[in-house]
Amino acid sequence: MPGAAASFVNNVIPKEYFAGSTAVPQASHAATVDGHPGWLIQFAVRYHLQGVKASQDTDVVLVVDTGKGNSPAVFVAAVPNDASHLLPDITAELQSLRIG
Repeated sequence: MPGAAASFVNNVIPKEYFAGSTAVPQASHAATVDGHPGWLIQFAVRYHLQGVKASQDTDVVLVVDTGKGNSPAVFVAAVPNDASHLLPDITAELQSLRIG
């Protein structure tokens, strides 16, 4: 699971953020969702864009093994630093996840 999560992150950064953005790891650890094993990676992406108030996003990627032969489930959340009051919502969302 750690490899799948890291691969997802490595593919997201260059496609979803602007040239010159840098990612700073904050957390990487095993997680469990509804009894299923997964891996969570949290990182900060720093950027500077003219006219954009935010200069950093806190991103969370969670990849979960959904069972025999199924593709993993992926949860992604990003909160810009000018809306940091929303960070607790990521925790609430992670706690509410279920595998159906």
